[in-house]
Amino acid sequence: YNQHPIVTMNAVQNFSGIKSISYGLNKYNEEKQGYDENIVTEDISKSSIEYSTSRTYGESGNELSDGQYKASFWFTSNAGYTSKEYTKEFVVDTEAPEIKVTYNADNTSPKEYYNKDDDLKVKIEITDKNLDTSEGTDNTITINKLSVNISDSEDITSKLKWTKSGDTYTAEYDFAQNEDGEYQVSVVCTDKAGNESAKNNENKFTVDRTAPEIVKVTYSEPIKSLETGIGTNIFHRFYQEKATIEIEVKDELSGIENKDKIQVEITPASDINSDFVADDVQKTPYTYKVENVDSNDNKNYIITISAPVNSTYLKDNYTISVSAEDMAGNSFSATE
Repeated sequence: YNQHPIVTMNAVQNFSGIKSISYGLNKYNEEKQGYDENIVTEDISKSSIEYSTSRTYGESGNELSDGQYKASFWFTSNAGYTSKEYTKEFVVDTEAPEIKVTYNADNTSPKEYYNKDDDLKVKIEITDKNLDTSEGTDNTITINKLSVNISDSEDITSKLKWTKSGDTYTAEYDFAQNEDGEYQVSVVCTDKAGNESAKNNENKFTVDRTAPEIVKVTYSEPIKSLETGIGTNIFHRFYQEKATIEIEVKDELSGIENKDKIQVEITPASDINSDFVADDVQKTPYTYKVENVDSNDNKNYIITISAPVNSTYLKDNYTISVSAEDMAGNSFSATE
């Protein structure tokens, strides 16, 4: 029962009439590991051939508290015969299951992002005296993969292995095999009395094991471009005037927090001692800026590198190195 019941016991006897009735409604005692034994016997001494009587428990103001009960009832006739003992066991359970979801040990809230180096284990604890975790019950535990327009739900109830300690059932789910995406764990369950828990789906988190990447590199037109080796697809580009290079860096999922998370270095190939370089000649003839493609988003950044070519700069081959780190902590570096 998920509401406080009213229990009524009725006895009807024909022929010799009722001498006494015995009855009791006893609650299961956890300490004794058995029912209490409070039985009342009343002397009726009714000689009527037909007689009925009743006893009622759980009326307003005296409701039965949650627990397991056994109702017992029997009577003795005036002829000395004792009836069979009529018993009925039932449970009063008015409390809904309580759900607790923790992430990696005892963190009640997940991190916002999990990267390739993170273990992600979700522990689900459900506390209820009368929960049924077997298949086919109304317990539903889903992983919702979220995106802008859709939510793909996977019911993982059947994948969980439950352990029980007292009134608490515990299961764990490992996200090791889940692909990148934004997720939400949703838990709702119903106990044997029909009490439904509140849905636990407040926390969202992102699994992002993919580092940012360079998706596009654009060079201003050189006067000459030579492949460094047959089939290498690596080119030397020669410029007489200003060279402009645009590099687009993208991170689809967690994004790049700000432009400070993108580093650019351009280094000359020659290891020329500065003592042999004229004072008015600069060894690193470049400037660069990093801009967010969309101010409302942090997924795409454009790096614009400008390298003027004139007599004030050292003529040399230069290597561009770019590194970036996304908000989940995945990083990459690339050199050309």
